[in-house]
Amino acid sequence: MACPLGKPLPKIYFVKDGKLGNEKGDGIIKFCTRETVGFCTGASTWPTKLADLPGDQSGDDMESCYFETEPFLEDTSFCGNPVVHVSITSDRPVASVFVRLCKVNKAGESLLLSYTAWNLTHDATHETFTPLTTGEFKEVDIKLKIISELIEKNSRLRLCFSTGVFPVFVPNPEPTTFTLDLRKCSLTMPHLQKITPCTNEALKPTNPSPPTTLLSELYAEVNRGTDLSTGQLVEHYSCSTGCR
Repeated sequence: MACPLGKPLPKIYFVKDGKLGNEKGDGIIKFCTRETVGFCTGASTWPTKLADLPGDQSGDDMESCYFETEPFLEDTSFCGNPVVHVSITSDRPVASVFVRLCKVNKAGESLLLSYTAWNLTHDATHETFTPLTTGEFKEVDIKLKIISELIEKNSRLRLCFSTGVFPVFVPNPEPTTFTLDLRKCSLTMPHLQKITPCTNEALKPTNPSPPTTLLSELYAEVNRGTDLSTGQLVEHYSCSTGCR
């Protein structure tokens, strides 16, 4: 068991040429993704079985506007809320931008770390609604859900933008094209620079819970695909928790 020494320090990654790195970007980039992006994200409610959990995000990543770091040269720990700063405009007066943060491991699998949606018509308190003006850039800080993650050596961080994350979030009311000003886009990660073994007795593991009764082998399976006769996306779940 381990706990951090001190507060996490901000580590800023700038966006440039499809990469997350130390150099600030320039120019703009436009994106309008398919409404089915997000199909790999998992259940739209709190997951109740293994099949509800996020799978490999690679399919969604390739359909998104994404940027990624070079492979990490050493194990690196992050703990806290990642913050994405963007300068963005939309071709529609009402639109939300969707952001996912993933870890790409050495095997090439993209693992979901955090995600969120941001309604660009809202202010930071979400109390004021102001329709967007086409071509007018708006700078916002998008706070992602908290993470506590070790990025292993040779793994990468991947930041993905899309116009939807289905079915977790309700999509935009109409097809939307976003434009990012790369000079003012960045990802700030809460970097833990040092970790020490925990000596706090109160944080040590307590007695384990009593054993459960195994009724069947644990398994979870989810199959996602397209019905070729209708063109509809379909999901089939099969799951057993193996206990009561």
